[in-house]
Amino acid sequence: SKNRQQVHETGRFTILDDSYNAARIHEAAFQVFKELHPERRHVAVLAEMRELGHETESAHRQVGILRQRAGIHLLVTWVRNAGADRGI
Repeated sequence: SKNRQQVHETGRFTILDDSYNAARIHEAAFQVFKELHPERRHVAVLAEMRELGHETESAHRQVGILRQRAGIHLLVTWVRNAGADRGI
């Protein structure tokens, strides 16, 4: 479906768009994405993982760690109503 594990190529970049909904992206998925075109810069676009409840924060941290290990150049996250639950 749209915005679910879609790979786009533009200019120097290969972009993984998984912004439809939260998905636990594992290190293997990032690695496969990176190997598509190793000479290009890689950008991952992910949505929040709110449905994970109390595991949400640790899951987001883990995605950042996995991104770094796989060598993904940029991680873009999309959060609906960012700060709304903090009164911002």
